[in-house]
Amino acid sequence: MRATRGHPGASPSPCLVGSGASAHHGAAGTEQEAAGNGAIVAALALIGLGLLNLLAPNLLWSLTKFGNEWEGRQSERTGLWDARRVLGGVGLLVLGVVVLVWAVSSA
Repeated sequence: MRATRGHPGASPSPCLVGSGASAHHGAAGTEQEAAGNGAIVAALALIGLGLLNLLAPNLLWSLTKFGNEWEGRQSERTGLWDARRVLGGVGLLVLGVVVLVWAVSSA
């Protein structure tokens, strides 16, 4: 839209000269919001995977066994596998909470 000040017979619309700067800042805010939303989605995914590791050991073992059989390897569920699953689940859960707190506090 063009500036209309000083033109006889022009409609009384506001002067929009220099409005591009505000549009630019709005776009940057949108990009920041999108990054914040992406961080929240990533945090929720990490928390979900952590909970899956902690609460669904039989499902994870079935998937592990299937993958090993697909590659032609034998599978045996050991205490070490369970310990690594629990440790990984706790790590994913803690990381997810940290990312979520960071994303919410920086928004």
